[in-house]
Amino acid sequence: MKRLSMGALLSSVALSVSAAECIQVKEKDFSLASNDIGSAVVQWKAELKNECRKTLDADLVILLLDNEAKPVYELLDKATFGVEESLGFEKEVYVPSRILGKVESFTIQVRERERLQ
Repeated sequence: MKRLSMGALLSSVALSVSAAECIQVKEKDFSLASNDIGSAVVQWKAELKNECRKTLDADLVILLLDNEAKPVYELLDKATFGVEESLGFEKEVYVPSRILGKVESFTIQVRERERLQ
């Protein structure tokens, strides 16, 4: 079993189409492990905070990166953040085992938009 792990308090990158202005990645961590059925499992978790006084919808793009910080695999998630709300995420996703030896780190890109009432 191969397992990679990054510290929970890594510097975080929160990018968006027009740079995330409100939703910030406060903490993040991940692990990647092989299993007996020919796939790998990535477990990622993060704490994000809406630092603005408006409700926002967000697309979260989780990029698994190689040793040159180039994307190897992409995961997607969605969330809605209330006014100044913090949300915790903890996900387990199956990915192709062929990426197992390539992944060195990950980052989260945030694409936010104001929720229409």
